[in-house]
Amino acid sequence: MNKTLVKSRVSWKTLFCSDTTASPVSVNTNNNETSVSLPSDDHNASGASSSYPSSSSFASLATLKTRITEQDKDVLRERFKKFKETHKQNFWYLDSTKAQAIRDGTDPISVEEKVMDFALQCHFYHPSQSLILDVTDKNWNKVFTEAELNDIKTEGGPLECEVPEELKPYYSDLNGMVLWFSTELGYIAQLFLETGSFNITDMPESDQQYLAFGFFSTIFLGSGVVAKGTEVSSDSNADAINSSRQLSSIDPIRNRKMGRRGDTIFKYGSQELGCSEFAAARDQTKHFATVR
Repeated sequence: MNKTLVKSRVSWKTLFCSDTTASPVSVNTNNNETSVSLPSDDHNASGASSSYPSSSSFASLATLKTRITEQDKDVLRERFKKFKETHKQNFWYLDSTKAQAIRDGTDPISVEEKVMDFALQCHFYHPSQSLILDVTDKNWNKVFTEAELNDIKTEGGPLECEVPEELKPYYSDLNGMVLWFSTELGYIAQLFLETGSFNITDMPESDQQYLAFGFFSTIFLGSGVVAKGTEVSSDSNADAINSSRQLSSIDPIRNRKMGRRGDTIFKYGSQELGCSEFAAARDQTKHFATVR
C-alpha cells in the first residue's frame, strides 16, 4: 500500500489536550521511531476533563514515572477510534505480519493497532500512548516478532534535518561573538579529532559538563553573569528549605540547612538567575522543581 511519510514527533500534549490536528503515519529510521498524531476532541468530550495535564503543564511531567488513569485511557481509546475512522487507509501493515496472517488464516493487524493495544496496557505514561515506536525499547520485543521489528527498522529513508526557523533571528547576535564562537567550536572539535569518534554517553558527568558543554558557562564571560560550579549550593533553595525555622523559645532553633547543588548556578550579583544539571546517562529520574 502507499503510505504518506511525514517526519514529525508527537508529544503528550497531542493525546491529552484538545488543540491538535491529525496527520498521517510518520516514519523516522534515523531515530528508530514511528509516530502519528491523533485527532482532537470536542471540548465537551471526555478528554476535556481536568484529570489529565493541561497544555501549560505537559512539558514539565516526570514522564518516566507518570501514572495514567483509567479516564486517561478512555480518552486514548476514543481518540484512537476517531483516528482509525479517518486514517485507516494509511495504517501500516508489515510484510511479515501479512505473511503470518495468510498462514494463520486471519486478518493482519496494523502497527498502529498493536502499538495502541500495548499503550492501553501500560500503567505509566509511555511513548506508545503518542503512537511513538522506539525500537530500542525492549518492551516491543513482547509486542512484535523479530521479523516485524526488522521490517520496522529497515523502513523509510534518512531524515533531513533543517535549522529551526526560530533560531535564525539569533544568528545576528553571534556577529559580535566571533572570537568566543570560534574558540569553543575549535575546542569541541578536538574531542572528535583526537579520538576519531566521540560518544558522549561514555563520558562521566563532570566531563560532559566541562568538555562538551563548557560553552554554557563561557558564553557569559565579560558580562555581569557569573557561572558558579558544583561547590556552590543554591541560596534560593536554602531560603525555601529554611523558611519554617523559628527563633529559639521553648525549643532551640533548628540548624540552618544547606540548599541543593546544581552542576552550575548562574548568578547576577546576589540574585540567582537559574541553574543547569547534567545527567551522565539517558533516562535518569532527575527533575527540576520550581521553588517559590
